[in-house]
Amino acid sequence: MNKSLWKACCLIAVLVSSGLSFQAQEAKPGKVMAGSFIFKYSKPWVEKPSSSSMRAGELTYKFAADQKLENIHAVFYYFGQGQGGDTDANLQRWVGQFQGTPKSESEVVEINGNKVTFLTASGTYMESSGGPFSGKKTARPNYILLGAVIESSQGNVFVKLFGPSASVEEVKKPFRDLVRSALGKK
Repeated sequence: MNKSLWKACCLIAVLVSSGLSFQAQEAKPGKVMAGSFIFKYSKPWVEKPSSSSMRAGELTYKFAADQKLENIHAVFYYFGQGQGGDTDANLQRWVGQFQGTPKSESEVVEINGNKVTFLTASGTYMESSGGPFSGKKTARPNYILLGAVIESSQGNVFVKLFGPSASVEEVKKPFRDLVRSALGKK
């Protein structure tokens, strides 16, 4: 064995024996707080700097490059007790962000004493460009919106994401798991 190869093998042996590994380290789990709820997440969810003071937090679901899917952003809203509108008003507003009459369905579940309404809507999403009050909209055909409203006496919490159908189809279960993580039950 030549001298350079011998040194490299010795260095690897020292590093491995000291507990270091050449494998990718698991990301530490994170948390997003919205109202009285703490949402727990880990990769492929990663924290995203909030783009608005109206948002309690934002996460991005990062797909692997070989999946060739667009990353999806989840937004958490909490406006305070009695603020932000009731569940039905928010579901109607979210469905109203689509052109025409989108396909939509909602499901109400109770998780550890909390009423949660999940919404799935699909069609041509009219994405606000230039801010929510600019009036400028960009048509996004074949998009899906996933939403959840967690009702609470301290104020409802709203979680929403949208994106191309192929990407959102892949995050349906991770989205529900993310919402359930704040309620103490998977």
